[in-house]
Amino acid sequence: AFRNSGNLTIENGVINARGIMNISGSLTIKNNVVINAIDAGGGSCINVKGGEVLIEGGEFNVTNGDQDVEGRYYEPAALTITGGKVTILGGKFNATTTAQYAIKVDKITDGDPSSAELIIENIEVNAWRGALSTSKGTTVVNGGTFNTVGNSGYALYAGGGNVTINGGTFTHASSVIYNYGTLWINGGTFT
Repeated sequence: AFRNSGNLTIENGVINARGIMNISGSLTIKNNVVINAIDAGGGSCINVKGGEVLIEGGEFNVTNGDQDVEGRYYEPAALTITGGKVTILGGKFNATTTAQYAIKVDKITDGDPSSAELIIENIEVNAWRGALSTSKGTTVVNGGTFNTVGNSGYALYAGGGNVTINGGTFTHASSVIYNYGTLWINGGTFT
């Protein structure tokens, strides 16, 4: 729906499409924005390839993806980060099908694998497969609720990069955390 390389601010409204790709520049989302990623091709609500993104509120729902007719899995997320800096001060992120993580800091990118940065201050995440997945860069979680309701996946999958947990609540029916990267836990609740 949107490709941004400038300075884009969205304060209110509903987007029902593939979502927003931030290539460079700045993107600010606040207030009552709702983004529903409904593209059957597996697009994310917000896909950050570079620049700076500030999310101060809103609701981000990914219901697309899962499995195509040839049996391949798509794993779109409500928020996918492959570069740039993302700061989340509020908002609700939902991923409702079996092949989805709500938030992914993904390694699929050209260039510096440490270039992605994610800072989470306050957030509500509800996901089937996983609430937060990291494969690169730096992620700092200072608070929020990360719920995973499916039988596979994890509330936090630290598959690479550097992850620091200073606070927040992480819940999963069987496995809360899988660490394959560098993980520091300074606080939080894990059930």
